[in-house]
Amino acid sequence: MQLGKNKFDYYGNLHEKKKRRNRKILIFLGFSFILGIIIFSILYNNGSITGNIIFSGNPNNSIIISSELNPPNLSLKGNYSEIKIFFDSTTKVYLGEKSFLLEGPKENQIILENFFGKINLDEDGILLDGKVFRVDINGIPIQEKNYQKIKIYINSNSSYASIEFKEDLFLKEINYVSSGILFIGKENQDKIVLNEDILIISNYFGKLKIDDDILFLDGFAGNIKIGGDNKKISISKWFL
Repeated sequence: MQLGKNKFDYYGNLHEKKKRRNRKILIFLGFSFILGIIIFSILYNNGSITGNIIFSGNPNNSIIISSELNPPNLSLKGNYSEIKIFFDSTTKVYLGEKSFLLEGPKENQIILENFFGKINLDEDGILLDGKVFRVDINGIPIQEKNYQKIKIYINSNSSYASIEFKEDLFLKEINYVSSGILFIGKENQDKIVLNEDILIISNYFGKLKIDDDILFLDGFAGNIKIGGDNKKISISKWFL
């Protein structure tokens, strides 16, 4: 009888140990799951995956820049609170199952609020493809339900007067052959004239607007490199 009791006690202790181990595993898995959600949210809402981040550098130790340059090809993906596009040529806007034909040569205006998707600006034109919370076309709200699919294509045969992002953007790198003027500093600005020189701007955070085929930047950069036949410049103050 005593042997049977000992065997029963031993089995009971093993069962309790197994239950405690299982509880620890469940707690660990639960903690890992919560931590994973937090990391995912940080990356996809604020991180460079979306192209929009909270500025983590120190503006006082950064390079203050502005520009009047020829525009580069841009490929962006993210969530943008407001985008304004002005154009004076005929184009189509696809919103959900409907399409709107905007005829030129009068100036047309599209305002997108809370747009999430892809934006391509290159020699082929402008393409926006994603979802949008609200759309205004020439001052008239065009919306049946929130977050509809939207597609806007303005080809190279057309022309757009300007595209402007309301909020500051983060661009890991701007790298292209550039002409125009780059301004360094806020007061007593240094002016660098570019003439088909290679321009590399790393970790840019600030405003971006393309107006009348001119790229306007107004923000901060971590590093600037310029290379050409007659110049070689490198400026750096901080890194993200």
